[in-house]
Amino acid sequence: MRCIALLAIVVCAVISCVPADAQVLQSGRRFFVAFPDTVANLPLRIPGSGAEPAFESLAWIIVIPSVPTAITVKRDSFQLDTVASAGRATIIKLQHRDRTFASTNITVARESYEVIADNPIALHCYYATQFGAEAFTPLPVEMWGTEYTVPGIPSNIVFSDLTFMSGEEGAMQPVYAPGEFVVVAAEDETVVTIDATANMGDWWEGRRKVVVTLDAGDSYLVKPGAPPAPIPPRGQPQLPFGVSDLARTSVTSTRPIGVIAANTRTPGNGWQSWTVWTGNSMKNCATEWLSPRVMNGTTYVYVSPWSFNSWYSSDLVRLYGTSRNRNTVRGTFPSQQTLLGFNQMHQHTLAEIPGNDGAFWIQTTHPSQVTVAGAPFVAPDQSIAVDGIRAWGAASVDLVPHERWGDFTRFYLPEYPTALQHVLALVADANAVVEIDGVVVDDWVPMFNAPYKSRRLTMSAGDHEIRSIGGHFSGVASGRMSGYEAYKPMRVNDDSNPPGEVNWSPTGKANGGALMHLSVYHERISIAYAYPLVPGYQRFDSVRVATLSDCNGLTVDVALENGGVASGAFRLYVDDSVNTRADIAAVKQGTKTIGWTVRMSPRDSSRDASAEMHLYSPFGVGHNESYRYIAPRIEPGFESAVMYDMIINQARDLSLPLVNRGSTAMTVRGARLTSTTPGFVINTSVPLVIDSGTTTHLAISFTGTRYSTRYYDTLIIDGDCWSMRIPLAAVTRSLLPTPLPVLSGNDWHKRWLSSLNRCTKSNVERYDSTIEIANRGTRAFVVVSMRLTGADADAGIFSLDSSNANRSAVDGDVVYPDSVGLYLS
Repeated sequence: MRCIALLAIVVCAVISCVPADAQVLQSGRRFFVAFPDTVANLPLRIPGSGAEPAFESLAWIIVIPSVPTAITVKRDSFQLDTVASAGRATIIKLQHRDRTFASTNITVARESYEVIADNPIALHCYYATQFGAEAFTPLPVEMWGTEYTVPGIPSNIVFSDLTFMSGEEGAMQPVYAPGEFVVVAAEDETVVTIDATANMGDWWEGRRKVVVTLDAGDSYLVKPGAPPAPIPPRGQPQLPFGVSDLARTSVTSTRPIGVIAANTRTPGNGWQSWTVWTGNSMKNCATEWLSPRVMNGTTYVYVSPWSFNSWYSSDLVRLYGTSRNRNTVRGTFPSQQTLLGFNQMHQHTLAEIPGNDGAFWIQTTHPSQVTVAGAPFVAPDQSIAVDGIRAWGAASVDLVPHERWGDFTRFYLPEYPTALQHVLALVADANAVVEIDGVVVDDWVPMFNAPYKSRRLTMSAGDHEIRSIGGHFSGVASGRMSGYEAYKPMRVNDDSNPPGEVNWSPTGKANGGALMHLSVYHERISIAYAYPLVPGYQRFDSVRVATLSDCNGLTVDVALENGGVASGAFRLYVDDSVNTRADIAAVKQGTKTIGWTVRMSPRDSSRDASAEMHLYSPFGVGHNESYRYIAPRIEPGFESAVMYDMIINQARDLSLPLVNRGSTAMTVRGARLTSTTPGFVINTSVPLVIDSGTTTHLAISFTGTRYSTRYYDTLIIDGDCWSMRIPLAAVTRSLLPTPLPVLSGNDWHKRWLSSLNRCTKSNVERYDSTIEIANRGTRAFVVVSMRLTGADADAGIFSLDSSNANRSAVDGDVVYPDSVGLYLS
């Protein structure tokens, strides 16, 4: 069988669900979110100890709709329903009894919340506990992917201080604080493959690769096991970079998934100082929702929100190669390597930049991923204690590529705890004019050697809106609350009051002072959060879609009617592919994408094929196109179409059974013979429908005109998108060899026989004559005997005379075809 292009159907459509002047945010109607757990350490909060909690732990889901929208949040038996107002944040506060953090490690669990909205919404999540806080921007299920690169921050440690329990000076216990990530599924039977780069300890029995199957709403938390080296005591160098680091872990799946990357407790860039007692206070957690690889871009711009007075943060920057094409890299960092392979990582800190102003840009030739972990800051504070330490923590963020920047957004800064100090870190195109809450932003800092600028702004809690003209922007919303560490030793090293030097070492100095009181240690973690702004647009592309269907596949042409105003926000992909080859080519106008051409066709035309093309934008504009190919399974119900022993000039009929073994009816549109030689004739009219699982007959006939001849022809049967060729043959009989004796005969008419009648005038008594024996056939015959019959022969009137041996035939003579013959006398 082969396919032929008999059918071509063109369909055009314009899809524009959003008016050109509408303000739209990246949004969706269905989300699954999980809150990764942190690592706790002692001391526990003891009433009256001076270390009471600074706030109650919380977990919020922050909803921002464009129109009034009904919202449902549920997890197993828990369900919460509310209505969100348009254009502002609605805070869904999960109560203590309903609040669940993802803490079940290396086990399929039900620790995620499903959020369902009647209309598209933007979403943020925020949580704060005594041992860390963070915020992140979940992607709607419609934007999930099947391939992720997990960024990482090196695992760390915190210390449990036991002095309040024992009174023993400097009694400490290290607690491992690893990185972690959570995988969330939205569909049943989602097979997830995790290829970890970190040492997973005993969890995976020495393996670094695991495959799990998740159903809708399931979550799977991954934390490395204990570090390979002993955890050092307080005051000694802590874990080096690279120990149990989840960076570059690959997560792939058979169906779209969401992935949340986190660190339970981290100082961000690994900064340490001997001046802190435990370092606990500056080790906030770090959490960010990841974009799938297909949503990554090539250009990233960032300014740190974590500066402190005149000190600029030395944030940890990690660049990941997520394209299988080899990347060339350029940007701000002077030590930047120029080549980046797939799943490779480049690492920098902002401190590397000469004249560090806390900003950078990176550009790669192919899609990549950039994450930033903020650096904390610590300073002495004698208002807490003589050797008190004030700490300002930080958080992490997964950057939005320039291709997805927008010119509009709304966001919310949490009002609790009230001690939070909020900072907005903005980056924008050099020519963009940006307004925040209707006020133009001035005093931008231009990026070195790049067409971008940056700005940090102190913000108040609550709702905010940003617009721009002349260019796009992105940014990080952040906040933090300071923490502290305070230690009061049980003995001093001199008699000054307050003592000028304390001794927290368990051994102390040999001449240590007198015992004063029990040792006391207090701390409060500096919490922080950071999340990327949700991109949005004041004007959006409408979409024109044209499809061309032919027998070889489906071509879909997608054009952005406004010239790619927001092309970076679109995601075009093909999934649920079965035996389908999908080729996607972007249509460019300069560097801007203004459309796509998608071609879907069967890899094997003898098998069914199907696929779904999705053009998705988180702004309500998109298009889905289904491709279905039904392989023709029309088979001849015979082994050969050859007719033997045909008698010339006699027609014979032949009925050819055609069997449809496919799942759908097939139509015969045409039947023809390739030869012009007379012989075969088609006797069945078309079109002819062959239902699934049935047999239909096609009648032909043949008439031959020559002996011993082979006749050949080819019957071609054409369907809508299929064709069948059946060889035909017929053989006529040979001419059979047969003897055909022929006697010439003789008639004497009237003769006088004188010997019998005396009255005659003739004296002739005998008349002689010759009769020829000939063979007019195709095969010789043998003369077996010769005789005369009849009354006159019996009376002797006629007789045979064989006396002339050279002339007369005798018994045993052979008469050959077309020979001169024998004679009788």
